[in-house]
Amino acid sequence: MQTLPSRLRDDPAGVIGELIAAHEVASARPRPTVHVTDANAA
Repeated sequence: MQTLPSRLRDDPAGVIGELIAAHEVASARPRPTVHVTDANAA
């Protein structure tokens, strides 16, 4: 999310609300399965 410095100065509560809403939307997205392997294993 992009925020102008003037918006942070003039409406910090609004910016916080948008950040919280964006976080909630992102948190609700499905996550892919992640497989971790050791690249050094023979």
